[in-house]
Amino acid sequence: MIMNAQKAVKIMNGSADHMPKQLVFTGISTDTRTIEAGDMFIAIKGENFDGAEYVLSALEKGASCAVSQREFDNPRVIVVKDTIKALGELAKYHLEQFNIPVIAVTGSVGKTTVKNMLISVFSEKFNVHSTKGNKNNHIGMPMMLMNLNENHDISVLEMGMSGFGEIDYLSYIAQPDYAIITNIGMAHIGMLGSQSNILKAKSEIMNHMSPGGAVLVNGDDELLADLKVPVGLRVLSYGTGKDNDCTVSGISANIEGNCVFTSNGTEFELPIPGAHNAVNAASVIAMARILDINDNLIKAGLKNFKQSKMRMHRFEKDGVTYINDAYNANPRSMMAALDILDTAKGRKIAVIGDMLEMGDYSTTEHMKIGSYAAGSADILILCGNEAMNMKKGALTSKANCIIHTLNTSDDAAELLEKTVKEGDTVLVKGSRGMKMENVLEYTKDGGNN
Repeated sequence: MIMNAQKAVKIMNGSADHMPKQLVFTGISTDTRTIEAGDMFIAIKGENFDGAEYVLSALEKGASCAVSQREFDNPRVIVVKDTIKALGELAKYHLEQFNIPVIAVTGSVGKTTVKNMLISVFSEKFNVHSTKGNKNNHIGMPMMLMNLNENHDISVLEMGMSGFGEIDYLSYIAQPDYAIITNIGMAHIGMLGSQSNILKAKSEIMNHMSPGGAVLVNGDDELLADLKVPVGLRVLSYGTGKDNDCTVSGISANIEGNCVFTSNGTEFELPIPGAHNAVNAASVIAMARILDINDNLIKAGLKNFKQSKMRMHRFEKDGVTYINDAYNANPRSMMAALDILDTAKGRKIAVIGDMLEMGDYSTTEHMKIGSYAAGSADILILCGNEAMNMKKGALTSKANCIIHTLNTSDDAAELLEKTVKEGDTVLVKGSRGMKMENVLEYTKDGGNN
């Protein structure tokens, strides 16, 4: 990208006295450690840091100009009221220069998987621009949009949130043509208070959609089944229910990493475990068909799909099968992972950490997961502040399993190394803050894959 700096001043509603008229920038950076010559440095102000402290350093390192909430006696510094909103306005303007479809994905569980499936399928026909990694918030998503260029045919954006107004802001920037809402679970319920509030927050994705756009929802989710959409938008459903517009049936899934299913008469295959992923794939199939991607290309894209880091990553070491699903956790995703473990042969071990941000629901939900896990595993290794509540839940189950409670993921790693033996299958899962990937460090293969 090449943009005139004075034009950017107007877009961001900023001020820059004596800025050279011909000054341009060729990229955006918020980090002086990775800044490149010609970049515009945006000094993000957070709760515990102020990027303005690095403005002069950024200019010394070759930044073309900088954006700051603090004034500097430098003609290459643009002063704005809010650097985060300035970044958003710049990203919105940049996106508006391209006449391409924008697909936004949100939901309590599965949004990253669905986003990656969309990329895999769309790449069979298009040059795809997309959210990278977990850059799905008010800073990360605009930064991703600034990477959009004339070679891209389509943009796929993931939108995350932890409270009201966040997805509304992302939707304002992206103005999506299409949206997918995967489900309404209990992630962030500690902040929002109820699933109905989570539904309201996720529904903000529709607030700034293009007229004539379509919203795809999981019709198996009771909270989404009767979703009311704004005038001018249409809603399509997907899932296992026969009344859905895009149906999945005949699901055959195994722990070896294979899921076969039928959608509206056509058979598809995924190289990852879990029957729930057939439903995720249904949203992708529906979206691809709207964009006139034929079923043969959809088949190829799904078959070539690769899951993200620490999301149902299966590997083997010394005769033991490990499932690294340590990226994050909430009740719905925890049960889905345990369902996959339940299909394993041999001894099954579940290493489970706390599900964070559950608020007043934490005790009850951890007890439920303990009970559910006891029916899926022979050995439970539970760690964190909620380990005892998970144990209480497990003890209410009639299942006969061995239960260990520990404080940290490091403690769990030490116990697992002593416990595991050839032929076992081990599931590792917990919220991001629990750092459950530490459990797999001793394998040398799984902790960082």
